[in-house]
Amino acid sequence: MKTDIDSAPLEHLIDYVAAARSNQVTTMNLFMHSYSLLEYDTKFREFKASEQTYNKLNNFLDFLQDNNVPVLSISEIYSDKHLLKKLLKGKDYSPPVQDNKLIYQLAKAKLFRTLVGL
Repeated sequence: MKTDIDSAPLEHLIDYVAAARSNQVTTMNLFMHSYSLLEYDTKFREFKASEQTYNKLNNFLDFLQDNNVPVLSISEIYSDKHLLKKLLKGKDYSPPVQDNKLIYQLAKAKLFRTLVGL
């Protein structure tokens, strides 16, 4: 499942966290790149802040905090070898394939734009 804040609906992110926790997953990889908070034109020449995505991120972070899900940056994890080993010992979990439908749709659209030259 793509867990980038700009492409996954908030409900999917919340469902992913809930399912991962119920399956004893200790580490979830959620993509929170700063450029995910931007909107681009079709040629990626102009961009502006996305208020909608910013609000979604804040709501998601509130959900994580309310549910005692710690948020760590990759630099925090790699700076503590004991923490890294602990996090890597958890279980793995993949959400149902239907959650990946959005990835397929985005990839198909990008491939079409590339082939057509848009």
